[in-house]
Amino acid sequence: MGTVIPIKKWNLDTNEWDKAIRTEDRLNAFSVAAYEDIVNTMRSNKFHYILVASGYRVGNLTNNPKKISDRKNNMNKVINFFSSKRGNYRIEQILVDRDAPLREQSEAIALYIDELARQKQVSSISFLGFSKCGAIGVDMLKYFMDPRSFIKTHIYSISTPYTGSLIASPLLIERRIKEILESRFGKNEATKMLQKKLMRIYYANFSNSHMDLDIALPNGVKRCMEEVYDESFLKNLFSRENMEKIRLVNSFLNICTCITSEVRTGAVKSADFTTLGLCLLDEYLQKGESDGIVTLKSQQEITSHSKVRELIIPTSHNSLGNEYGRTMILKEVSKNIDGRRF
Repeated sequence: MGTVIPIKKWNLDTNEWDKAIRTEDRLNAFSVAAYEDIVNTMRSNKFHYILVASGYRVGNLTNNPKKISDRKNNMNKVINFFSSKRGNYRIEQILVDRDAPLREQSEAIALYIDELARQKQVSSISFLGFSKCGAIGVDMLKYFMDPRSFIKTHIYSISTPYTGSLIASPLLIERRIKEILESRFGKNEATKMLQKKLMRIYYANFSNSHMDLDIALPNGVKRCMEEVYDESFLKNLFSRENMEKIRLVNSFLNICTCITSEVRTGAVKSADFTTLGLCLLDEYLQKGESDGIVTLKSQQEITSHSKVRELIIPTSHNSLGNEYGRTMILKEVSKNIDGRRF
């Protein structure tokens, strides 16, 4: 089991962090979930930290504000992987705040990494930022206050929507779904009803706040949502300051994911319904050019601004839930964990 440690909660009324977290807000607060230490080397008291940030909030994974099953988000598979490796490990999940602007969460994570980097027993910090958290992994570097954070930290930006994601763009999603349904079934009342049902499902799974809206495509947010949308986050992601900081960090790997015919075939054979659903999104919403959520072009945009290493893995956006994708990512983390640039 993972123990949930609430850190702070964003207050939309004051636009500031509340240090005191109300009980009813704990499922939506910026938090860390810590799992049992993996000790493979008794002779050393040093640990490698693996920080997994998948863009989930506490409430996405549990109804218990204090505990999360290690099966959620496949953390048990991550733990099992490092249990067989040399060295000692501390595996943690970074759980985002539902309402805080992503730039504020970037700073919050940077401060947390600063705290870890100051500790002598921390050998390295591997930050695995999936989707929106990959963008946070780029943005947070400018908030590092301790030079040891750069020296010890490896950044893995995975399936990152650097230029935005259609799925996080309510206005564009509505237009796209309407276009698809009308092209298939024509303009009629039944089509309108189906569109409304699909949008109800969409909004039931959407945060309707910064957590998702800050990675929307340009002109993808309704006016009624603009108060909880920070369009400057993605606009400034490739600023000179951010790109210069990438060169200072120990290592940076941009991992792209994309759905291929092999991914589709594998999903059918293994009855992987999550991947099958993402395959449908890829085909109908993304025109077969994505991992189901983020286009490959958007994921690769950083290479136009910085000379970072890139790895393309044939898997869906749910790479941590797919054995092949997960293994490929964790092998990279394990391979680089003892690397030093300084």
